[in-house]
Amino acid sequence: MENCPTIARDGVTPGEYIAVKAAAHKVALNKRLRPNPLGSLDLKFLSETNAQAGLERLKDPSRYEVPSVKSFKSKMELDDMDIEMAMTEEEKNAAMESKASKSWRALRIASTTNILAFDKIERADKIDEVFLDPVKVEEAVSSSQEGNNDDEVGQLKDRRTIIIAGPSGVGKSTLIKMLLTKHPKLLERKVSHTTRAPREGEVDGQHYNFITKEKHSMMRDADEFLEYNNYNGNDYGTSRKLVEGIIARGKIPVMEMEHHQRNIQRKIRMARRKMSKWPRASVQKPIVHPRVINHNQVF
Repeated sequence: MENCPTIARDGVTPGEYIAVKAAAHKVALNKRLRPNPLGSLDLKFLSETNAQAGLERLKDPSRYEVPSVKSFKSKMELDDMDIEMAMTEEEKNAAMESKASKSWRALRIASTTNILAFDKIERADKIDEVFLDPVKVEEAVSSSQEGNNDDEVGQLKDRRTIIIAGPSGVGKSTLIKMLLTKHPKLLERKVSHTTRAPREGEVDGQHYNFITKEKHSMMRDADEFLEYNNYNGNDYGTSRKLVEGIIARGKIPVMEMEHHQRNIQRKIRMARRKMSKWPRASVQKPIVHPRVINHNQVF
């Protein structure tokens, strides 16, 4: 025994004792199954209890069908707002990239249905032309409509824009109202933009589009007006987009202009130059007082 080496081991520390005790306690407990095993996929989307959150949601046509071109219009307008309200350069660049992506997708979709609108696009960041409905070729009128629309069919061959001009108080508005009453499916009145305050009874978007002077200046500088003028200290303008929208709907625009002596001829020439690019649209000679002196007998 004297020659045997001494056998000695260090004592167990309190920390080791606690760890071993906890491990033994964990092993001895009853094991409970996990509601979601590790690495498993959540298959709740296959549940039929909630159609919105279940499999029916995956069958939504919007997930696999090609979106319409017009669905990008409101989204791009929100991007424009984000660009204007961006506080930092990073936010502005992100909004511009988002708009460019939507613009590219809209152009690709429009290339299959409305390729003619591409000729009217002058700026890469402004593609409003592709959101307008293409002007359709005149279709033959069915026999059930021939009796009711003989007058309209006879006038469909002449698609020129109607400009009614004259001094104040000669009855231009009365004449336009009578034309629209007689031919509601053929004619549509163009609503001008103005910076003056609304008068009693006037409705924004129905009688005039009331805008600020700053907005008028921006639209003028962006070449969005066919014609514009200043009368009694208030600015007026004819929106190119509104007139093109009327033509796109297959109707003839009716435009009202004040006869400011020499200015009317300049404005008509200006409108003719800008409207010469439109298919099937030109400008008639101004209708002056020979038609409005006794308008009840003209039509």
